[in-house]
Amino acid sequence: MTALGIIFDCDGVLVDSEPLASRVLAECLCEVGMEISPLDADLRYRGKSLRDVFLEVEATLEQQLPPDFGARLNLQTQSLFDQELKAVEGVEDVLKALQEAKIPLCVASSGSPQKIAHSLELVGLTDYFEGRLFSALQVQHGKPAPDLFLYAASQLGLKPESCAVIEDSLPGILGAKQANTKVFGYAARTPRADIQQLEATAFDTMKELQILLEQWQPQDLQTQNLATSF
Repeated sequence: MTALGIIFDCDGVLVDSEPLASRVLAECLCEVGMEISPLDADLRYRGKSLRDVFLEVEATLEQQLPPDFGARLNLQTQSLFDQELKAVEGVEDVLKALQEAKIPLCVASSGSPQKIAHSLELVGLTDYFEGRLFSALQVQHGKPAPDLFLYAASQLGLKPESCAVIEDSLPGILGAKQANTKVFGYAARTPRADIQQLEATAFDTMKELQILLEQWQPQDLQTQNLATSF
């Protein structure tokens, strides 16, 4: 029997962090002279690693960010997460079903390893991943490059084509497609049309994702049936 695995993005898929993180980022950017709203910060930078965000910001400002900018941003973001972060509605039901089906799970996120671990701990999802938390800082190129998803699949001991990626950002979806994985795109804040344009399968709720995962099987996997586990 051929194995399969599920690779989850963290921010916006497991934890409802995007509105919080975008609020802090916008505030910090305004302090250094870049006028931007939380909504625009989310649309422009969601799914990208901080190192890539900082490079884009510096190109826009035509100057380097202050040396302590990253540290201040991280501290303010963590403080807000500690107060308000919640799991995405319904995602724990999906994780429980996959765990019961003994499907290997992991996280592949643009955040730092510390941020990923802290976020999952805050909302009580740590145990579903057994330490399989992978960060863009562990590969040469972050999303939208495929590096992180290829690395995550290799750490699961699987071929990329035997893995499904659950993403919510266009950079993440593009990277997962380039890695030759099956991609499910969460349309909570990304338009379905944009997700479908990248030839990913869009879904609006975690319950819908459960149904889609019941129906999905890699082409070389015909003997394992997920439906009985949901």
